[in-house]
Parts: sequence; C-alpha cells; structure tokens
Amino acid sequence: RLHAFESIAAWVATTQPVGDGETVTRLDGAAVTVNLLPMLGVSPARGRGFTPGDAAPGGENVVIVSDAFARRLGPSNVLNRFLTIEGVSFRIIGVMPGDFRYPTARVDYWQPYRFDVANVGYTWAVTDKQMIARLRDGVTMEAATRDLAAVWPTIRKLNPLWDPGVHY
Repeated sequence: RLHAFESIAAWVATTQPVGDGETVTRLDGAAVTVNLLPMLGVSPARGRGFTPGDAAPGGENVVIVSDAFARRLGPSNVLNRFLTIEGVSFRIIGVMPGDFRYPTARVDYWQPYRFDVANVGYTWAVTDKQMIARLRDGVTMEAATRDLAAVWPTIRKLNPLWDPGVHY
C-alpha cells in the first residue's frame, strides 16, 4: 500500500556466539530480508547472494560473511564451510566485498530474515527491526512522508495478535 517506494527492506541486528569448528566468539551480525543487498546495489564478491528460498521457514540455513571474517577463518576458500550461530549450523554461501559496511562496520555475517506466517505475532512485531527504502523515481521525501503517515496507523488493525495500545 506504500506507493512512494520502489522497494523496502528490513534487518534485525544480532550479537550471537559464532563457532567455526575450533573457537566460538560473540560476533555482530544482521538478519536481513533477502532483497536488502540487491536494493543497496551490492552483491557478494565471492559466492552468491540470498534467494527468496533462503528465507523460507524450514529451508537450509545459509549465511554470507564479511571479507574480514572470511580472512580470519583462514587462507582457504570459506564457501560451503559451516559455522554455528547460536548453536545452529549455517553454510557459508558468500563473502561480501571488503568495503561493505552495512548496517554497521562491525557486522561480520548476514543471514536471511525468515518471516514465518505460522507465527504471526513474531513476524508483525516491529520493535527490533530496522527498515530502509528506496524512493520511486520522482518521489520527494515530503510525498514519501505523507505516504507513510497515511499507511502506518492502519497496520495495527491488520494484525489482531499484536496491539501494544494507543501510545505506540
């Protein structure tokens, strides 16, 4: 229902224990919608980016790592190696360019954010998500602000499971 935007993506910042088979370290990461990297106009320097299937509940757990983290993992190719993130195994499918620093310079891995329609309350909760959008050609910030102001108050009515009250 937002007409001012070409695309909208989201991410959730994470700090999790990440194991490489030898050591476990707490690292900063981000769970991202699969359209985030293409929307930003970036793709992995090695390997592949996320596909819609990567975000499907029950699908293979995959992760893209930073260039700096890939170098810390050792001189061999890291593609298809496995990491454990909070005890869950993830296959490395890509390595980002060395100069990619989004959403912060400390992020060492990106995993697909999975929207689970069976868990509506979790999917709809927005308190931990950050969003970014690309304006459609010719749309001003003022027009985008009006578009958001018109749609945002109606979102709560779409999900009867999540209603934090009138002050949110």
